[in-house]
Amino acid sequence: MKYIPIIAAMAALSAAMISTPASAGKGAVTHACIFMAQPPRDAITGKHVPTIFKFTTEASQAMNDSGKNATLTVTSAGVTCVSVGYVEGNASMFRGRPEWVLSYSGTGNGTVFSGSVSAAWEAGTGVTIFNGVESASVNISPTVSTNRSINFNGQGPVYFVFKPNVN
Repeated sequence: MKYIPIIAAMAALSAAMISTPASAGKGAVTHACIFMAQPPRDAITGKHVPTIFKFTTEASQAMNDSGKNATLTVTSAGVTCVSVGYVEGNASMFRGRPEWVLSYSGTGNGTVFSGSVSAAWEAGTGVTIFNGVESASVNISPTVSTNRSINFNGQGPVYFVFKPNVN
């Protein structure tokens, strides 16, 4: 009879472990941004030409949510952003490092722009760009910087800022 309480306790513990979902990392609403010192100009009129950028998101591995694709039209100098939705890495050690890819392509007055970054999403604490366009940065606000890593403490938002080479 001594063994029945121990067996019951082990059964209850096993049931709790099975029914407990895997812990997921906190994510953030994420924005893709373009910084242009000067948008392309029409060769004849000299007026700024709207430049359209398409962003694509992709989960390479261990992501709970990889956001959505988006389109952005840049009509003036400075930073312009669009939401690519909620992005969240999976904190489970069994799935590997959470990796996410954000790519862009754009055209304006015959000029083609493109680039991408690969970023690791730490379990609700931060994001690190580990591959891709050198001029890209990650920030907690829509600003130009050289940050390749940020700590957002599960709060967000997160901004990826690309700087296409525009004359």
